[in-house]
Amino acid sequence: MGLQIRTVAIMYAVAGVTGLLYGMNDDSVMSGVIAWAVLSALVSLIWALSNPENALTGLDMRPGVLLTHAGALVVSGLFTFWLVSGLNFPLVESTITGFTFVLTTYYTFLLTEPFVKSE
Repeated sequence: MGLQIRTVAIMYAVAGVTGLLYGMNDDSVMSGVIAWAVLSALVSLIWALSNPENALTGLDMRPGVLLTHAGALVVSGLFTFWLVSGLNFPLVESTITGFTFVLTTYYTFLLTEPFVKSE
């Protein structure tokens, strides 16, 4: 048996409120967002460990899919390198921009491309 969705939703809500309160206490929006992201990832891990059959069926671990994921990460790194070395942008902002741009484009491609799992 796994966790009920109501329990998981409450855990996500607590993570959001905790991140908000931490950010307000620290006077930094970024620290609150980071705290919220870490707590949300922890809640997701707890859910995946409590529902292994659902978590594993949703993963597509075929070699071709893993290779395209790795390719997207490499392209993100190369784009970041170009922003830093070619255009003299700051490193942190270039990393955020490079990975956000390439990975959201890749995610949009994954949503629009009809992949069919072969059994």
